[in-house]
Amino acid sequence: MVLLMLPTMLSLRGQLHIVISDKEAQGHVAAGLRDELDGLLDSYDTLLSLAARPADLPLRSDWPCVEPNELEAIWAECDDDRPLAPVAPIDLDDCAGRVEAAFLGCVCGCILREPLEIDPN
Repeated sequence: MVLLMLPTMLSLRGQLHIVISDKEAQGHVAAGLRDELDGLLDSYDTLLSLAARPADLPLRSDWPCVEPNELEAIWAECDDDRPLAPVAPIDLDDCAGRVEAAFLGCVCGCILREPLEIDPN
């Protein structure tokens, strides 16, 4: 018998509230989306349909930030006077150990069916 642990409705609603707030902070038009979320019935299907919508929210017309996706456009937006020197020396052995520990922690979480991205409340 396989036991699936689904996130609670409270957890999913909380995560969707965070996503909507993040999209608003990033300059996207999310008017009414939070109220719509609060009015939805507790159903995985309805929450899933709403969860897909923030990916397509348009940017506000008065949004002052330019956020290109192509590498050349990103380089074009960079300040030519920005510091390019390393901030600090990097110890590759130390970094390798930290990356390995993070990876193993992620794998253990997946094996235990508790991925890092879920807060089950």
